[in-house]
Amino acid sequence: MSEPPIEGTPVPALGTTGNFITEDLACKHCGHNLRTLSTDAVCPECGTPIDYTLRGYYLKHSPSPWLRRVARGPLLLIIATALVALGTIGAAVWSIATAFSGGFSQGVPVGFDIRRMVVLAVLAYIPPNVLTVVGIVFLTAADPGGQVGRDSVTRVWLRRSLWLFGASVVFGGILGLMPEATMPTEMHSSLVAAQAPVGMAVYFVLAVLTFRYFGQLMLRIPRTGLVKLARVVFWGFLACGVLMTVAQVLGTARNVQVLSMFQAPSTPAVSVEAGEPAPSTAAVRARPGAATAPVAPPGVNLPPGAVPSLATQALTGCGSCVFFGFGIAGFVLLVMVCSALYGVAREAEQIAAVPPAESG
Repeated sequence: MSEPPIEGTPVPALGTTGNFITEDLACKHCGHNLRTLSTDAVCPECGTPIDYTLRGYYLKHSPSPWLRRVARGPLLLIIATALVALGTIGAAVWSIATAFSGGFSQGVPVGFDIRRMVVLAVLAYIPPNVLTVVGIVFLTAADPGGQVGRDSVTRVWLRRSLWLFGASVVFGGILGLMPEATMPTEMHSSLVAAQAPVGMAVYFVLAVLTFRYFGQLMLRIPRTGLVKLARVVFWGFLACGVLMTVAQVLGTARNVQVLSMFQAPSTPAVSVEAGEPAPSTAAVRARPGAATAPVAPPGVNLPPGAVPSLATQALTGCGSCVFFGFGIAGFVLLVMVCSALYGVAREAEQIAAVPPAESG
């Protein structure tokens, strides 16, 4: 049995008599010699349509409607990435504005509401998360000719990771929008802190599989420069994901403590003279100015145990730097892949418009 052609290489010129193959031709899937078989048949070994091998590995021989559907994937991912960037900048501006709006009390901004910030963050990230899921669904649309080899494996795992990503987003959204009285503060803080590393790991799995798939698609144009860039971004996001996930896992216990301190109800300090009974909560609230006096949230002076360890801080810092650098490279790759796919779709339309007798 002859070896199958290397992925990305052109199929050699064929000699055909009528609708039958008259030269040795290896099936692109299993390598079976297709000589003497009809061009309308399937491989007797693996069932792959012979037309898929005849068309060649390049995307320009694929149907244009399918190519345009695939090209919508990175286009939607570009929009989703832009929305995430805008949401992150908006959250930072809002936090700074809140911090300086009413002065400071014991080092914590007056009126700072971490609960409100979480709810706004959850709502702001719903549109880009939906666009991400839809974009990858378009990107991984099944090849009408039948995808084989590494393309097929990566596509299957990328589709499967969408379920994990969706479950993580929904679970995080439920925790963020859940009323405070639904469950004890300690339990809610633990779930939020535990969800952070899991959600981060799932996000990076989705990212690395996506960039892996980009590289395989670019092999079929072929665009060797984009293939190399996709490999660099793939390994960069993989390293970034490992660093930041490990940092989140190491800091989970401290995150629970900090979140619990911020979410615990604050009570104004009341001095009690010796021998006097402690005033009730209602009495404290009834005192003049007690209801309107600005009270900083608890957790102003965090104990040493709530401060992330040096190892956690180092991993978080390294992961953030890697993420920033390769995030920019990934966005550039998104734009270039989108442009390349639309370009090859136009080329496929031109090839399809040429009559078979003239296409040679």
